[in-house]
Amino acid sequence: MRKRLISLLMAVMLFCSVLPTAHAATAGVPIYLGYWDGDAMAEIILDEIGARQISGDYERIQAVYDWIIKNCSRTGSWDKEYIDYNALMAQQQNWSDRFYTELSQGRAAMMTSFNALDSWWDNGYNTPYTIGYYAAQMAVYRTGDCLYYASLLSLLLMHLGYENYIIPGDFINRDGSAVMHKWNMVYVNGTPYWLDVRMDHAGYSGGKVPHTYFMQTSDAEWAKRHTWDHSYTDAIRAQHNMGRHPYIYMGIDNTQLAASQWSKCSAWAQNYLSTAQQIGLIPDILKHTDMTQNITREEFAALAVTLYEGVIEKTAAKANDNPFTDCTSADVLKAYNLGIVNGTSATTFEPSGYLTREQGATMLGRTYEAICYGKAGNGSKLSTAGSTPFADGSSISSYAVPYVYFMNANGIIDGIGNGRFDPWGKLSREAAIKITVTMLTNLEF
Repeated sequence: MRKRLISLLMAVMLFCSVLPTAHAATAGVPIYLGYWDGDAMAEIILDEIGARQISGDYERIQAVYDWIIKNCSRTGSWDKEYIDYNALMAQQQNWSDRFYTELSQGRAAMMTSFNALDSWWDNGYNTPYTIGYYAAQMAVYRTGDCLYYASLLSLLLMHLGYENYIIPGDFINRDGSAVMHKWNMVYVNGTPYWLDVRMDHAGYSGGKVPHTYFMQTSDAEWAKRHTWDHSYTDAIRAQHNMGRHPYIYMGIDNTQLAASQWSKCSAWAQNYLSTAQQIGLIPDILKHTDMTQNITREEFAALAVTLYEGVIEKTAAKANDNPFTDCTSADVLKAYNLGIVNGTSATTFEPSGYLTREQGATMLGRTYEAICYGKAGNGSKLSTAGSTPFADGSSISSYAVPYVYFMNANGIIDGIGNGRFDPWGKLSREAAIKITVTMLTNLEF
C-alpha cells in the first residue's frame, strides 16, 4: 500500500514544476541578514566607503577593514548616534521593498542557520540575530568590544558577497596572559583568511592602520597570538569544501516556497529537488549544500534512511553495536542495521568517501527491499525484466548487478551514453535525489 510520503509526492509534482531555479551566491552578490534595519545600515556604510566601486577583493576588504578602525572606538560612549534611526525608520518600506525584490529575483542571498552547522553554532555568534544586533549597535554608536567589531566587519563583508565567520577564542598578550576574544575568518576565491580588526585597531595611531592581523593565511602564525578550538574552524572548512554555506539564494516567490533547501543546483535538477523538499525527502545533512557536488557515503545513507522512514512512517532502529571506528552517524547505523550499507572494511565506513553509481543503485535497491520485505537482501527477489544490457556491464561489480538492472528496468537509472553505465563514476547529490524521487514515482511499495 502506498504510504503518506508517496501520496504527498503525487500531490506536489505539478506544484513544483512552476518553481524557478535557485543558485549559489558568488562574490559580489549581497548576502543579507533578513533584518531590514541592519541590512540598511550596512548599505549606508558601504556607500560611504564606496566599497563596491573598488576593484580587487583584497583592496575592497581592506577599505572596509580600515574604515572600521578609523571610525570606531573601543572606549567611546553611546551618547552620539552616527546613523539617525528615526530617519531610517521613515524609509523602512523602501528598504524592505528593495531587499525583498533583490531576494525574490535571485539577485541577493540570505544568511541562514541550518541543521548541518547548528551543533557548531552553540556559542550563537554566527547567526543572523547575533550578527545583526551587535553590528547594528556598532553602526549606530561606533563603539564596542571585539564582538561588536567582528560583527560589523562580518555584516559589511557579507553585503559585499564574502562568506565569513566570527571565531571565538583568546588573544595572547605579549606577557603571555590571555583574554577572551573574537575575530573573523573570510573566504576569498575558496581560500580562508584571518582578520582581527579589533587588535589592529589597538595598534592604530597617527592615522596609520598597522594591518598586522589583516588577511593572514597561516594558522601557525595566527596561533602565535590567538588560541581557539581548531575543531570548530576545521569543521567550517570541511563544510565549505563540501559546498555547504551559511546562506542561500532565495530567487523564488515565497508565497510558493519560503526558501530552497540547497545552495546550488543544475537547471535539470530543480524540479526533482523541489519535489524532494516538499515531501521531506532531503535529509538534514544535505540541506543548504551545493547539490552539484558528489554525494558522500554518509550523505547517501541519510537519504536512504529518510526514504525508508518516510514510506513506512516509522523511525528505523540503529545497530546496537557500532562496528565502525570512523563513523558515529545515526543514519549510517540505521542503514547498517537494515542491511542497506556495509563498511569498506570490518571496522571502517569511510563516511566522507564519494559514492559510485553502482553503489547508489545498490543502496537504493536494498532500501526498496527493506521497505517491501523488512530487511535488505541480495537482489535475488528483484525483477530485471525489460532492462537494457550495458556495453560496460562486465565492469559492474557482481553484488551490484541485480540492483543496477532492476533500477534500469524500472526507468530509475539510465546509462551515461553510448550504451555505457559507468559503474565507478561518481554520483552527484542532485542525481542521487533525482533517482530517489523517480524511484518513489515509478515503483509500487
